[in-house]
Amino acid sequence: PLREKHMEYLKTAFEGKEVYFEDQGPSPDSPIKSVYGMYLPYHDSTGAVQAVIDFTFDSTAKTEVELERKRAKEQFDLIAGNIPGIIFQFSLSSAGVWSFGFLEGDYSLLERIGINIGSIQHDANFAFELVKADKRGLLNIKLMESAEKLAPFKWTGEFENPNGSCWLQLSASPQLCSDSSICWTGLAMDITELKNAEKKIHELNDKLKIQAETDYQTGLLNRRKFVEEVHKELERAVRYGENFCFAILDLDNFKSVNDLFGHAAGDLVLADFAGVLKNSLREIDISARIGGEEFAVILPETNLEQAEAVFERLLDSLKKHLVAVPDIESTISYSCSIGLTEYNPDDNYRTLYHRADEFLYTAKREGRARLISDADMKQEEASV
Repeated sequence: PLREKHMEYLKTAFEGKEVYFEDQGPSPDSPIKSVYGMYLPYHDSTGAVQAVIDFTFDSTAKTEVELERKRAKEQFDLIAGNIPGIIFQFSLSSAGVWSFGFLEGDYSLLERIGINIGSIQHDANFAFELVKADKRGLLNIKLMESAEKLAPFKWTGEFENPNGSCWLQLSASPQLCSDSSICWTGLAMDITELKNAEKKIHELNDKLKIQAETDYQTGLLNRRKFVEEVHKELERAVRYGENFCFAILDLDNFKSVNDLFGHAAGDLVLADFAGVLKNSLREIDISARIGGEEFAVILPETNLEQAEAVFERLLDSLKKHLVAVPDIESTISYSCSIGLTEYNPDDNYRTLYHRADEFLYTAKREGRARLISDADMKQEEASV
């Protein structure tokens, strides 16, 4: 068949036409696996074809290189088509123009970002504009550092477009090209799902942290977290010489509320008092439920006189306060007793708690619904 093909080539050449060909080697056993060449007609002075000149070259090496390139291209396309991202070449010209010379891989990633391939091949500024504003500055800094030092480039950031947002992780290696441009070759990975999962984990951790630190019935801090906050306040007081006050509050005759109206009504009273207490305090004040019907408060940067005014207002507000109990179509009034003390330089949590607790029990003994503080005890000592 090969001989017949070349006889046709010769026939065509003797008709005055040039013939170019590429063929396999002369035989399977020959070291020459492929050839290329041409048949050129030789004309005499009258224009008639007198002979055909044959040029044939061994193209075995060239063919093997092309086959290797084809296999490599097929392997590259297979890899690029199955990665969750894009292989890219990104360059900065000597004139300061950014462009993408090569993009291969998951093209749907570009669609999710909102980028058209043609729009960034010659000018990549459009892609920069889609980077979330608070991430854009860091991206530029990292690129400039990579260009200056020819150091590996790594960046993680968020792209925004009308269809939503997409997180990318970029990693690339730069090199200085012959035209003085800097070219980065690397990989852009879509990590949106990973970021979304991290966000959910953080939200869950925050939720669990709140649950671990909060009293579920009142929404105030629980005892363990409150003790942590007292220790922090003690450290601040020592470090900066700041003053603060510490109070313990206990609902009066709370057991009778449960006995007369039921535990559901008691829970309503606890939650209601927590709300009244929070509304009586500042944002910086710290309140907690530390026992059944026992509450505690820290008032940072507050002296005793200021703290007394806060709790006297609270006691006055409770005198005319009622809690509606839907199940029994009734209302409940309640009061509380308060023990209040001011921080002393030699105080720790135990001494603060002990002093406020003693004042609380004094308030209970003297008739409840009242405040007893350091000032009251000083007056009592002075009278004695």
